[in-house]
Amino acid sequence: MKKHFLIKKIIHLTADISERGDFNPWVSFGYAFSYFIVWLCVSKGVKISGIIATYSATAPFFILVILIIKGFYLPGSFEGLSYLFKPDYSKLWSI
Repeated sequence: MKKHFLIKKIIHLTADISERGDFNPWVSFGYAFSYFIVWLCVSKGVKISGIIATYSATAPFFILVILIIKGFYLPGSFEGLSYLFKPDYSKLWSI
């Protein structure tokens, strides 16, 4: 399923090398955005690069905390946590 999504939706792979594929604006946007970030880092020097690195290093931590908090409020989350932290050891010997 992942391979199908990558080939059909993102890359727009064609059957033959002589066929032109469709234009994908999302890939072009990502490409332009990454060039813009690199241009910001290079043009402003080390000072702005440090600021960008500070935010990009801490952002995944805060996103993870938000997702964990959201996960606690999903229905059945406490049953899943009890299943995770109180395993049934008798099933280990049945393998």
